Amino acid sequence: MKQFQLNSPEFNRVLKNLQFENLSLTPTLQKKVLEIVNSGIQISPTIIKEVLKSTIKCSDKNKNHSDKSENLSDKI
Repeated sequence: MKQFQLNSPEFNRVLKNLQFENLSLTPTLQKKVLEIVNSGIQISPTIIKEVLKSTIKCSDKNKNHSDKSENLSDKI
């Protein structure tokens, strides 16, 4: 399977589609998504929830309250 990177056209297409839905991924979450996709793990709702939970815990510790941008994790 092809290994995706942050600058790959396929990944950029996903990010653009998320923007159409008024969603975005933080750079940390983008890297985690790529790790999962490139690892060959079957993506399931459980995997997505686990990644979001771990990312939210990390971001809560370092959260900048002045940031008003909407993230995918804010929708769940």
